[in-house]
Amino acid sequence: IKDEGDRIKLAVSDPDLRLYEGFNTDVDIRLNRKEEPSYSNHWQAHESIASTIKVFLHGNWEMASIVKGGGEIIQQSNGITVVEFICKDGLTNEIVLRK
Repeated sequence: IKDEGDRIKLAVSDPDLRLYEGFNTDVDIRLNRKEEPSYSNHWQAHESIASTIKVFLHGNWEMASIVKGGGEIIQQSNGITVVEFICKDGLTNEIVLRK
């Protein structure tokens, strides 16, 4: 969050590509890593899976602009604004909000 007076710039990303779900087969039951190169993993060529991140902000904010990616105000009540981002591929979503 970058404070710009009556505006804030909010940038959100999720670096977890979520190339697989469930238990990682690269480790054993004691969480010791196996000696296998990462390119031999079955999930290496999988498409990343999107994640949803919600950011709760004090105050009543409204969307001023979308800089890159996107975000959406999904709720405002009791002086709290909730912004939702869909993150994928480790890319950053960046928006500007104003009071």
